[in-house]
Amino acid sequence: MGEVERITGHTHMVCLIGSPVAHSGSPATHNLSFETLGIDTAYLVFDVQPEDLDHVMPAFKAMGGLDGCNVTMPCKTAIAQYLDELSPAAKLIGAVNTVVVKDGKLIGNNTDGVGFVHN
Repeated sequence: MGEVERITGHTHMVCLIGSPVAHSGSPATHNLSFETLGIDTAYLVFDVQPEDLDHVMPAFKAMGGLDGCNVTMPCKTAIAQYLDELSPAAKLIGAVNTVVVKDGKLIGNNTDGVGFVHN
């Protein structure tokens, strides 16, 4: 089954935002994992500049089916002001690399520190 065939009206979305993102290998790895595990979700990338976040984040919040996004440069520090909540790690580090949509709220986290320590 190809990518287009598996996407339906029930498919959820997660994505990567930042710039540039077209080179990212994340869609290939995430989409293969979703397909292998039978998870009805698609991973996309969106080239977003920090000055666009004031339009992008309210749209993400309003969209049904968006579960969250990964955030890369140059948006990691600018995105915090558009989120409803920040995890203690995001507050401490001053940057966000993961946003989860939960109960209509955009919740920012940073997993870089934990990944660095575990590495």
